[in-house]
Amino acid sequence: YLTQHATRNTDQSTPGQNALKGLPPHTTLRDFPKGATIATSSTIAKNSAGRDGGGLFLRLTDTTISGSTINGNVAGGNGGGIANSYLLAVTNSTLSQNRATINGGGLWTTFDAELSHTTMAFNRADEVGGGVFVNSGNLTLSNTVIAKNVGTFGPDLSGLLGASIVAHYSLIGSNAGSGLA
Repeated sequence: YLTQHATRNTDQSTPGQNALKGLPPHTTLRDFPKGATIATSSTIAKNSAGRDGGGLFLRLTDTTISGSTINGNVAGGNGGGIANSYLLAVTNSTLSQNRATINGGGLWTTFDAELSHTTMAFNRADEVGGGVFVNSGNLTLSNTVIAKNVGTFGPDLSGLLGASIVAHYSLIGSNAGSGLA
């Protein structure tokens, strides 16, 4: 749906605004059919949300993000870059300089997510998981870097008991204080 698309400077907490310019007001990503590729070679930058999902709030849809940049977004809750609650695949992308006032500066997920050949750096969460916070579900990392993020606990990666995290040929900077082994 988004190919070589740039979305910047939107405030999703204002009625009628949408981070995906060109779509009708109040359209969310849950309105796309399952299996939709949401972003290919796109930039989602400098957006904000009063609650979760400063850049993207993904709900009830399988989502693929490829070759994209998600940068400088702010969430008043969880998931500064992306708040996810369904299947998510991010490939060959960068999530950087996003901020969440609660958890998951770059990514906050409550379902299965896979990051492949992706860089997640310089994100910030005021509480836990500056880079990624896995609330539930499985996180699979492949050839991915999660480093140089900031969070009170688990600056780069954190999650709740029961969440599964598997890393293949990936670098995780620090999970100090996260409770993860």
